Amino acid sequence: MKDPMDLEGVAADVRPAGSRHSVPGAAVVRAKGRPGAWLVRCPRLGGTDPQTLTRRPPVQVARLSIVGPSNATVYVDDKEIGVTPVAVEVQTGFRKVTVEKLSESSEKTERWVPVFGETKVRMPRPRGEGQPE
Repeated sequence: MKDPMDLEGVAADVRPAGSRHSVPGAAVVRAKGRPGAWLVRCPRLGGTDPQTLTRRPPVQVARLSIVGPSNATVYVDDKEIGVTPVAVEVQTGFRKVTVEKLSESSEKTERWVPVFGETKVRMPRPRGEGQPE
């Protein structure tokens, strides 16, 4: 039995059409509540017709270590994981890492980090809003 996917467009319009989905134009499409995404392009924009979205094997897990800057609060995919240096097991793929230093101004840095095996990252020092990086 197939596990139905509830698809959504990321900055795109995804329209359910029975057991298929209509994606006018080009889009990044993902299954709600699941990791991963597909880039879908319509034939007018160089894509192939029809588009087939294939489920990938189960997600792998890898260790992500944030080693700096020192004493910064770390968030991975918007969830607080601790204060640097800190390590966490995450699903492989691109993870959003944010480091934040508490001060009078809001100082934080955010980066998308590719995690496909053991990964060690030293994030740039957070800067307050309006300050150059």
